[in-house]
Amino acid sequence: MSVRAMAWAWRQQLSGPEKLVLMALADHADEDGICWPGNAHIARKCNLSQRSVQRHIKNLIDNGYMTAHRRYRETGGQTSNRYVLNVEGVTICHGGGVTVCRGGVTPVTPL
Repeated sequence: MSVRAMAWAWRQQLSGPEKLVLMALADHADEDGICWPGNAHIARKCNLSQRSVQRHIKNLIDNGYMTAHRRYRETGGQTSNRYVLNVEGVTICHGGGVTVCRGGVTPVTPL
């Protein structure tokens, strides 16, 4: 859990369910705002349907609060997405890459 990500999430002006989803993601985030919980886990944590979580995540992405990047297993199957919360210290690069000011993150194919 990142205290910085949680504090940032609390300051955002969002509807109740969207803020709840953002808070759940921030609760999983590291100090760079990066997390990769599954939608089913977030849905259980927020007491929402998986479809609602997907819709709220899409709205958060569309409104610039975060970005999502697909992740794949070695066997080629998709696993949970990696989310990057747009907290201070994280730069989102155009062209699908992610640059983190501290620590390295390998760019992956964005959604």
